[in-house]
Amino acid sequence: MDVTRYRLGGRYVLSLTKFSLFSEPPAEETTAAEVETVKNHLTYVLSTEGQTLLNTNDYLGLPEGKKGGNVIKIAQEGAAKMAF
Repeated sequence: MDVTRYRLGGRYVLSLTKFSLFSEPPAEETTAAEVETVKNHLTYVLSTEGQTLLNTNDYLGLPEGKKGGNVIKIAQEGAAKMAF
């Protein structure tokens, strides 16, 4: 069986900057620990180590160039704004 891998573009991760404003009963409220887990995950994936790991496992990291903006920097700044 021949398996061909394709790199398909674009995945978006959207998150809130103030989770507590969107947690109301009857839905389960988001906890500070859950928000911290999401923030830690995104921070790691957007780190140099995380981007290197993506590149070595059949994914492309985010571009760092100026054409169209420094996408990795913009994403890192967004992840830093996440809060409970």
